[in-house]
Amino acid sequence: MSRDSAEVLLVRPALEDLADLSDREANVVVGVEVVRADRTRRGIATAVAGALTRVGIELAGADRIEILVEVGNEPSATIARRLGFREEAVLRRRLPPAGGGIRRDALVFTLLAEELDGSPAAGIGFAAFDCRGLPVA
Repeated sequence: MSRDSAEVLLVRPALEDLADLSDREANVVVGVEVVRADRTRRGIATAVAGALTRVGIELAGADRIEILVEVGNEPSATIARRLGFREEAVLRRRLPPAGGGIRRDALVFTLLAEELDGSPAAGIGFAAFDCRGLPVA
């Protein structure tokens, strides 16, 4: 793996739990944060969010993937748009407070299972492994 790549570890029981969700709960929220400033703007968060989108739909059977972005965080909103997610709503005070302040508003971006094949997220490659290091198919 190159130094600009990212790995995502998926544990098989967690995927099985997701696959058993009722219709009411058949959505997955994707969260990605690149914490090293020298690694931002290299496509890592886009690749990870795209891979998690595919895993959620293809392996876990989710019907809907959500990405929540703090209002005003344009770089993160751009990632969601770049992957083919649609901006759906603003949820007021949905995110926890930063530094003890008030809760923050979030933009909701979604991608439905039937939209995956036509989206840029479909072109993001991934490999998933269980906790023993065996491939998950």
